[in-house]
Amino acid sequence: MDEPTPEQWRELHAAFRQYCEAAPWELFDDSDIVTMQHPALDHRGHCVVVSAGGVEYGLGVYRGDEGLADLLGAITGAFDPESPEILDYTNTVTALLADRELLHQEDRNVIRSLGLRYRGRSRWPLFQSAQPGFVPWRLNSGEADFQALSLQCITDLTRLVSQSELSLDSNDGPGLYLVRKFNSGGWKDEWEPLLFPFPSSITNYPDYERLRQLLGTKQRISGTLELSISHVHVPLQLQIRGCPLGGCPFGGRNTGLMGSNG
Repeated sequence: MDEPTPEQWRELHAAFRQYCEAAPWELFDDSDIVTMQHPALDHRGHCVVVSAGGVEYGLGVYRGDEGLADLLGAITGAFDPESPEILDYTNTVTALLADRELLHQEDRNVIRSLGLRYRGRSRWPLFQSAQPGFVPWRLNSGEADFQALSLQCITDLTRLVSQSELSLDSNDGPGLYLVRKFNSGGWKDEWEPLLFPFPSSITNYPDYERLRQLLGTKQRISGTLELSISHVHVPLQLQIRGCPLGGCPFGGRNTGLMGSNG
């Protein structure tokens, strides 16, 4: 796993502190979508201010078209956000105010090494990444930069909205959403149609030799065989030569892999 550098962690914590001081949840609803497009990123981030029931506060960022489909599915009620099956397709990074006990020990070590102090219930920064087929886990280097940029983007937007320099409602009618693009050292705001993204194409199974062997050994029967594959919602930890995958040079999210049930 490509760990963020101390400077990346410091920038991320500073961005989240400024975000919380701006209190965007006082202006945004959970259904407001702001898309961030930055030249340093290879995909867009679809940002939603978290303020669920006045209990949980932070920012959720859905990555790329896959993340946008996930977000729109939650908004339209296409799936139950409380279902464990959400882990099959969630693609987000989140920054939340949480209790100290919810942080990984590694995250608390980072906070200590940076000389930062957090006190009280629901006052500790919890940064997490969720990818399809994995349970939420700690950020890698690229995700730390991605989340810091997202927080800075929404903090800047909150200032503009609070000063009545920008509205969260388009004057060109419904069906549009706000897209913030970083150009020439600043954010530029545009309104674009909100289109449900097409699902990603299905990747062909690459092990052709094994398929050929199966084809040659199968029994000649009439009828149709159906095969389905789904996740078993139990986290697994892989080991290679007695070494946890997350601690080996192969990297990866060892405690986040979801098992498969064929």
